[in-house]
Amino acid sequence: MVGTISGVAIHLVQSKDALSSVNDTKIFQNIKDFKDILTDLQKNAAVVPEVVSGIQEDLSNYSESIKPDVEELQESIAEMKSNLSELNKD
Repeated sequence: MVGTISGVAIHLVQSKDALSSVNDTKIFQNIKDFKDILTDLQKNAAVVPEVVSGIQEDLSNYSESIKPDVEELQESIAEMKSNLSELNKD
């Protein structure tokens, strides 16, 4: 009986040490993953100003490209208003 209890006690101590080692490995892996994530964020943060600048340039180019269409649309609206006014007079 004492031998069985001793065997169980030794097994528990050994498994506890193994679990501790596994947990330590997981902690180190989590720290490494966290470090990798921070490195990626730092790289991405360096790219953000370029991306924002590119978006601003694209918006500016788009605004310039649709400017004639907007002016034409405004002229058409003004003409339609004028036509409606003429119809209402009659």
